[in-house]
Amino acid sequence: MLLLLLGLSVAAAQCSRDPGSSVVTLPDFLAVYFQHFYSDVANDAAEFYGGVCVTAVGGEWTVLAEEVRVEGLSGDLRLSAPNPTLYLGEWRVSGEFLTADLATLLLVNAKVVGPDARGSAAELKVDLVTGALTMFDMELVGSAFVVRGAVAELRGESLQVEGAGLTTCIGVERAPYEVESRVALVNLGEREVRLESGHLRVGNLRFALVDDLVVSEETFANFELPLKVAFVPGRGGAPEPGAGLSIKVVGIPVGPGVKLELGATGLDADHPVQPVALLKVDNERLEADGATTTVAANAGLEAGAPYLDLSVKRPLAPWLDLGFTMISGARPAQVARHEGKLTLSAQQPRKAIGGQVGAELFAAVTAITPAAAASQPTIAGTRLGAAVSAKARSTNTVVGTFSLDTRAEATYYPASFSAAVH
Repeated sequence: MLLLLLGLSVAAAQCSRDPGSSVVTLPDFLAVYFQHFYSDVANDAAEFYGGVCVTAVGGEWTVLAEEVRVEGLSGDLRLSAPNPTLYLGEWRVSGEFLTADLATLLLVNAKVVGPDARGSAAELKVDLVTGALTMFDMELVGSAFVVRGAVAELRGESLQVEGAGLTTCIGVERAPYEVESRVALVNLGEREVRLESGHLRVGNLRFALVDDLVVSEETFANFELPLKVAFVPGRGGAPEPGAGLSIKVVGIPVGPGVKLELGATGLDADHPVQPVALLKVDNERLEADGATTTVAANAGLEAGAPYLDLSVKRPLAPWLDLGFTMISGARPAQVARHEGKLTLSAQQPRKAIGGQVGAELFAAVTAITPAAAASQPTIAGTRLGAAVSAKARSTNTVVGTFSLDTRAEATYYPASFSAAVH
């Protein structure tokens, strides 16, 4: 190709006339730099080939192609080119076929490359009057996330995407999880995305999110959103909630010390599909007396049924702790456990054994049901217990160190109930 594209950046791209090439200007529309020319008088058209560079009269856009056809020479001008490359501002776009008239430029099956981003669109349309760029059935890939949408309009550094989807799964045809939104506003300069009326899709399940969610490339780059895939075998008999293949997105940050786990169980053909939506809390709170209360909890839906696992621990003295735990619900493909337990535990370091000794008192009420939704327990009862423990560690010897952990527990059941299961 004898024609050159000058300029240190895409934004400065212009056509240049080489020796042996020619240029023709269509007033108020474009200039065509070409090597060979064919006039199709019968169809009021002209074909340029052998390497062609077409640029808007004002320099707003430039097209490179091996051949270009211009029609409507005596009336409404139209331009077409196979396998062109379009330069528009800081964007470079290649495609299968380009058509243009005085108002609109259209590129089919476009591949887009821009500042720190690349993507594709089934169609790309440029309004030659306003300079607005619109992409249809598009996908734009940054360094940390992918934005897709049904329609996207670019004005300057702002990209408005309708029917938007956002995910960190780059290079995956259908992402296993995605934040979907009616409208997404992408700030290309700040590399930030604002999602309106969004929800999280995991597989075929959808979970509502806050109305106005803002994510950035920096937060996504430092954000781990792993998938947990597992298969839980059933116990036999009737289909059990939670059995089978499960896929969960874990570690979704919600707030300080709070994460979200979303997904579904029973995704294989042999088990019922059930949603999973669990809030996981791990927090510490400083009390007025200087003691630190720790709280750990899992709460929400497990295999479509309510689930709660709560643990609270508060120091009463440097050597004495008060603890409370509560469990209500069933783990996947397991019987449901409903229990409250109060524990008083003491620990004292002992230098003589290189470790510590401890003692514990506890009281608990427990009921077991066949499933989380069942109201009649198969086993229920109360229990009281005590335990002693010791941890010892030897000093360094020629063969290393030795450690010993031991615990002894005694339990008394004041009352119990058992029902036959048919």
